[in-house]
Amino acid sequence: DDDDDDKKKHRRRRKPTQSPTDWPTYEPSPIPTSSPTSVTPEPTHPERVYDLVFSDEFNAPHRTFEDGKDPRWTALEKNDYTNSAQHYYSQKNAYTDTEGNLVIKTEAADTEVVGFNDVNGKKEKVTKHFKTAML
Repeated sequence: DDDDDDKKKHRRRRKPTQSPTDWPTYEPSPIPTSSPTSVTPEPTHPERVYDLVFSDEFNAPHRTFEDGKDPRWTALEKNDYTNSAQHYYSQKNAYTDTEGNLVIKTEAADTEVVGFNDVNGKKEKVTKHFKTAML
């Protein structure tokens, strides 16, 4: 019988856990745990200590991020062609304001670009209708 063959192919290898837990199980046990409690267990892995190796709070006023203008960041000047994206990344849309806050400006602005259409195998001119920035 075809139904019996399908059931054999799709059998579970293990029984599902009997009840959900409130926290991840780092070292699973072969036997399902009892019902969950409101107490969080101690971590099973030792606490990690990290060293800060880079930090930038963007707190200097009037920074710009065009290529070569900033010692740490570069804004991209590029078309986004993924998933039929309708935006263009412009270097001029990333800067810090007079108080040093990072601004990534997004605006409705048409930008014509030449891109490669991989379906037609040709370069073509397209219009992106939004402009933003990426660092």
